[in-house]
Amino acid sequence: MSSSQSSIPSLRKASEQDLPAVLQLHRAAFPAGEGEQIIQVIHELWSDTTDATHSALHWVITAHQTTIVGHLSLSSITTQDSQMVGWILAPLAIVPTHQGQGLGSELVDHAIRHALSSHQPRILVYGDPAFYGRFGFDRQQAINVKPPFPLTQPMGWQGISAKGKELQHPIELRCHPALMHAQLW
Repeated sequence: MSSSQSSIPSLRKASEQDLPAVLQLHRAAFPAGEGEQIIQVIHELWSDTTDATHSALHWVITAHQTTIVGHLSLSSITTQDSQMVGWILAPLAIVPTHQGQGLGSELVDHAIRHALSSHQPRILVYGDPAFYGRFGFDRQQAINVKPPFPLTQPMGWQGISAKGKELQHPIELRCHPALMHAQLW
């Protein structure tokens, strides 16, 4: 295999062995205070024993066959009575040396495809409208979903639903316990 072929980034489901590299990636991608907060979220998301109602999926992008350069988590969201209604994308990070190469877009596209093909075809995100809007995230799709805490940046609350699966009535959202901290919102 040529060196150019071995350096082509590839997306795969993360394994337990990836956790240390994923934590290091987030430390590199975020400022010190924010990074440590996200590290705690990742630890909690990665824990299988945290919550029987909410599950989390993790994907990574590797370069040079083994170096993890990107990570995304997707976790289930429910109503107050534990009925699953979709997914939330958080966190997402690309190591700074690989930003601007489309790797974050590849992870987001993958998460959207996964969510929209699931039995609850809806995905929410709390992030930059300019970035996530490129993928079809829209504030109108999140209008009937009340986040678990008041938002510091309401414009960042966005969603995508499969055609015909839009929420018709408002719901109060419950997330994985890792995301149930007011300072994240």
